[in-house]
Amino acid sequence: MATFSSVFGYLDISTRSKRRQVVSLIIMELSQIRSNEKSYMQRIPVNLQDTEAAAAAEDSIDLLTDAIDALEDVY
Repeated sequence: MATFSSVFGYLDISTRSKRRQVVSLIIMELSQIRSNEKSYMQRIPVNLQDTEAAAAAEDSIDLLTDAIDALEDVY
């Protein structure tokens, strides 16, 4: 698995404008992860929708939404 530095370490965050751009990139990535998690949830069969895995997926979506909202408020 990639580390934070290997994924984001090359980004220049020396100015406020550049940090805003990086945060925007992170928001886009988190949005894609949330979208994939929603797709996963939709593929869970009806008889398994009350399982721990389905609850974990729903929690992940909620937490990702909260993270995206918080990052959008930063800049």
